[in-house]
Amino acid sequence: MALCTIPSAWMAGAKRVLRPRYLLVLSAAIFALYLVFFHPWLTAWGATVAEQQMTLPGDELAPYPAVRVTRALTIAAPPDKVWPWLLQVGQDRSGFYSYTAGSATVCPWRARMS
Repeated sequence: MALCTIPSAWMAGAKRVLRPRYLLVLSAAIFALYLVFFHPWLTAWGATVAEQQMTLPGDELAPYPAVRVTRALTIAAPPDKVWPWLLQVGQDRSGFYSYTAGSATVCPWRARMS
């Protein structure tokens, strides 16, 4: 008699756990939850309803967009304090903020430094 035996009822249930149809149903449920909850929040991150519906500069370049994304950020500072900071952000400037993989395509030297 073996010291450590697993009841056969447990083994019967374990074989069914990883069947493809369960994975398909689980994947569809996760995707549905993403579409219903996460995607709307992600496309309107930080923006009020009024900001989402207003016409912004550049909207005339794509009059019938397939996807509409408006993200906003509130900065508790006057414009004269924020503007100098915004001027430094961008490629070939002091504040090129990006992820390593994305910046490697734009600035190959940056990938070699890290």
